[in-house]
This record gives sequence, structure tokens and C-alpha cells, in this order.
Amino acid sequence: MTTQATTSPAPRRVRPRRRPSLGIIVGIAVLAALALAPLTGSRHSLGIWTVALIFAGVSSGWAIAGGLSGLIPLGHAAFFGIGGYASAVVFAKYDLSPWLGIVVGMVIAAALAWLMTVLAVRFKVRGPYFALYTLAWAEMLRILASNLDYLGKTNGVLVPYKVDAGPADLQFSDPRGFYLVAVGYAALAMIVFLLVKRSPLGWRLSAIRGDEPTAAASGVDVARSLTRTMALSAAMTAIGGGLYAQYIQYIDPELAFNVSVSIDIAVRAILGGAVLVLGPLLGSVAMTSVTELTQKYMDALPSASLLVLGLAIIALAHWFPTGIGGLGVRLKRIWSRRSDRV
Repeated sequence: MTTQATTSPAPRRVRPRRRPSLGIIVGIAVLAALALAPLTGSRHSLGIWTVALIFAGVSSGWAIAGGLSGLIPLGHAAFFGIGGYASAVVFAKYDLSPWLGIVVGMVIAAALAWLMTVLAVRFKVRGPYFALYTLAWAEMLRILASNLDYLGKTNGVLVPYKVDAGPADLQFSDPRGFYLVAVGYAALAMIVFLLVKRSPLGWRLSAIRGDEPTAAASGVDVARSLTRTMALSAAMTAIGGGLYAQYIQYIDPELAFNVSVSIDIAVRAILGGAVLVLGPLLGSVAMTSVTELTQKYMDALPSASLLVLGLAIIALAHWFPTGIGGLGVRLKRIWSRRSDRV
């Protein structure tokens, strides 16, 4: 007598729901608070934080390359300036929407970044040489803009004010309008950073950052990954340059391509945490706060903000090498360990 074995159906695999991370929740809360801030802020503080948010977005663009890939580009003023000049020229010389100029700036900046990275990969420019290499490109653009009549030479380009202008012209009668544009740009930059970090490209960049020869031996196309990353980083930076030029209604070679602009962009990201979504925002807020407080309480000491920032960077490099955001990550880990013990 044979018995037929009965097979029970395989249990269905239930995928656990992916809960949003604490960083995303905090980021949404921070952006919501920033969006509501104009209801209570003065006109002066509104202007300060508008610029801070623009540079938070620019630093997030830098972090896509400087944080995720392990490259240390110090020439992002090139892309910032291209975005600024493109939006200003399109609006001032052709009377077209500066939004169109920003798109043009994104395309030009992405193409230049792609070319720069292709040459760097071809000739194996890495480490500190890559930083100097990108810095040289920004300096070349500064010299070029200073000698071109079309770009106003050293006088730059003045963005005209229109009486009947509106959001399409990036001009607002109420300063809260441009502030909300800056909030939107900072949010967009952080979302793009997060999407890249969690994408297959982000995993490849993590492998390249850890050990480039091993990543290449494992089948990672290093050249394609780095060129795409730099192009995207440049495009996001160009948006900030275009918004900044429209906000101050002026752009010149020093404001656009100066070495200090490149350093400012990188320091904001590194100070906050270049591999964290909220890092560039935290770094930009910290730099702006330090500058304002030192100007208010230490105005008798020249360059006091640089002194305080220098000390802060040294302290972070020693105790929290992942930046201000790394402090939050460490506190989160300590809290989770204590929760597990209870």
C-alpha cells in the first residue's frame, strides 16, 4: 500500500513594509518649518535665510559628487557661475524668462562637467590633483568672463527690474515669494541627492569611493558612473547660480567664478555632512548663523566668522568627521542601543 504525500503550498513571502527613515521624517519637518518661517521673520532675516537656502541647495548639488563618489571637486563655482550668467543674459539681453536661462545653464554646466570628468578619467587625475584640476577650470571661466564684451567683462550683467513682473520672471513684490522658491530648490536638491544615494548609481559610487580598483575589477563602469554623477551635480549647482543671480539682480566674474565661491560651497556640505541628506542644509544654516552672530557680537574683531568656523571645522574633524549631521546619527545609534537594552 502506497501513501501519496501531500504537499502544502509554499508560504507566501510577505515583504515587510519599509518605514520612512528618521532622516526623511526630520527633513520633512525641517522643510515644513522653513516654509512657515516667513510668517514670523523680518525682511532682513528673510533675505539672509533666502541666500542660505539657495546655498544649501548648491551644496547638496556638490555633495552628489563630493560626498557620494569620493571625488573632491573644488571648482563648482564654474557651474554656479554658468547658471548665474545664463539666467541673467537670457533675461537681460533677450527678454526671455530666467527659468529658461536656468535650464540653458543646467545643460551647459552638465556638458562641461561631463567633458571635465572624461578628461580626468582618461588621464587618471585623482585625489588632490582632481581638486586643483576642477579649480583651474573655474579660474579659466573667470578670466574668460572678465574679458568678454558679451558678458560685460568685469562689470558683469545687471538683471533689469520689471514693474509688472511675476513668478515667471522670478521677481516678487513680496520677498516671501523668492524665499519659498529657495525652500523649493533646497528640497529638490535634497530629494535628488537621496534618490541618487539609494539608486544603483549610488551603490556603484559607494564601491568607487571605497576602493576604485576593486570596483572596476568587479565590473563597475567607473568612467560612466563618475561622468553621470558630475554632470548631475553640475546641473543642480547651476540652478542655484541662476536663482542667486536673479535674487541679487546682478552677476559678475568675481561673484560667479571666484575661488572663494567654490570653497564656500564645499565647506557648507562638508561641515554639515557630505554623505547625509540633511548635511548640506545643516552646514549652510550653521555657516549663516555663525556669520550673523559674529557680525552682531564680535564686529570689533575682523574676520571673526572665519576664526569661529575654522575652530568648528577643526573640532568636527577630530570628534565628528562626518559633520554636524554625524552627531545626530551617533545620538540616534546611542538611543537605539539603550532602547534595545530596555
